[in-house]
Amino acid sequence: MQWQGEVCEVQLWPHDKCEVKNGVRACQAVGKGVCTISGDPHYNTFDNSTYDFQGTCTYTADQGCHLEGTHLKPFSVVVENEKWYGMSNHPNVSVAKLVAVEVYGNTMVLRKNQAGMIMVNGIMMSLPVTLNNGAVQAYQEGTYDVITTDFGLRVTYDLVYHLIVTVPGNYRDKTCGLCGNLNDNKNDEFQLPDGNITKDLMTFGAAWKISVPHVVCEDGCSGEFCQV
Repeated sequence: MQWQGEVCEVQLWPHDKCEVKNGVRACQAVGKGVCTISGDPHYNTFDNSTYDFQGTCTYTADQGCHLEGTHLKPFSVVVENEKWYGMSNHPNVSVAKLVAVEVYGNTMVLRKNQAGMIMVNGIMMSLPVTLNNGAVQAYQEGTYDVITTDFGLRVTYDLVYHLIVTVPGNYRDKTCGLCGNLNDNKNDEFQLPDGNITKDLMTFGAAWKISVPHVVCEDGCSGEFCQV
């Protein structure tokens, strides 16, 4: 604890900077992690590891993990892929069809080619949308639809095939899913839900699949078999 006049700086959580001014304590995350999913699709994780995964199911791109005993807010970002017919009638590659964000008890869905629209808790709405007294906001920003929260989560989707997930630095080693665990270590990037590490991308991707009733999908191809 360090006093600077009427300011008390406190570092209680890793990658948090907290200040007490006039008796009011406020904390702000230091740094951030950025994961991108683009093309057919290419994944660049929080730890800057790049790989391809062509599954056409619904997968956890990112979620808060191991949050017990912390002040961090739970969230999840889910992506549903579909076969990409833009370059072939019989494609082996896929693109993002929709993105769903769950946070603060809300489920928000951005769907491919539905510009300016968002589904919130099953109800279709026009952007912009504000929820939970401003804690969650959804709006258009250039060619992207954006969902942001008051704790620093930011999800942007171009409604075609480019998705960016940004999380604040205080979620270091507290994330999991296809975007990785945000700990600056590429050697443990492909972590399964049970904590084990795999080097097989199809095993990794399939492990983060979310079961959707009555939906038929596949976990894709790998390597040289993924030709358009």
